[in-house]
Amino acid sequence: MHRYAGLLEDSVRECDAALALDPGNFVFRSCSFAFFELGKTDKALLYLRLDPGSEVATNVLPGILIREGRTSEASMAAERMSKGSPWYGGLLQTCLQRPSEMAAAVRENKTALLAERDPEIRYYQASILAFCGQQEVALTLLHSAIQQNYCAVSALNADPLWAKLRGRREFGELRAEANECQKKFLALRK
Repeated sequence: MHRYAGLLEDSVRECDAALALDPGNFVFRSCSFAFFELGKTDKALLYLRLDPGSEVATNVLPGILIREGRTSEASMAAERMSKGSPWYGGLLQTCLQRPSEMAAAVRENKTALLAERDPEIRYYQASILAFCGQQEVALTLLHSAIQQNYCAVSALNADPLWAKLRGRREFGELRAEANECQKKFLALRK
């Protein structure tokens, strides 16, 4: 809940507390999202290692490696990703191995990406597309995630994959929209 509300610091505190109470519980692998969105990739990897070889670990690892600047390792890891929904490993492989084909690959997958039901997955894919230089589609996907109440305020401020877009007016507008989304959540929480 904290991740979706954009309260990533609260989320990581809860994850660490839960792990201390139940060390090794593989269900906590999803905590990796909060950590990598904050740019804390070492902790994200720690949580993924709770469930090595799982679908989540296999498909999230390349995104963490990209955030660490380890693109050649990310490229190899992307080869093991699921090709279709919701992970789109083929799209990431294209980005890392055949970047000149990326625009066509995005056109081919755009409708499916926008149809993803989970706004966190939309955020994740948007951040990857931002890294891959597909800024317009990344912003569209990010907007749709925020519209579905993924209030990514903390992530937009900290996730290294958004670095190239932070100066754009549209990105600032989306950050403001995410902030409003979070305010609505906080008002309901009281």
